[in-house]
Amino acid sequence: MLDAEAYSANDIADLYFQRWDVELFFWDIKTTMDMDVLRCKTADMESKEIIMNLIVYNCIRSLMLESAKKRGVAVRRVSFKGALQALRQ
Repeated sequence: MLDAEAYSANDIADLYFQRWDVELFFWDIKTTMDMDVLRCKTADMESKEIIMNLIVYNCIRSLMLESAKKRGVAVRRVSFKGALQALRQ
């Protein structure tokens, strides 16, 4: 990625911005969904716990996307924590 003609500064900045989003998504999964500590005792059950959390995470993200589209805003403006709290109520 050292070739300035093949990779513009805007392209690199966009990739960094996308990576930052991924880091925030991981933070949401671990912290907001209380997945920083797994509660199961066996490896098989831990795998199931992780899979279930990822399914829930994707469902919440899907609802956030649908809501953002209806309101005409960017999905990154919708709070994951707020969406999770609304669903829990």
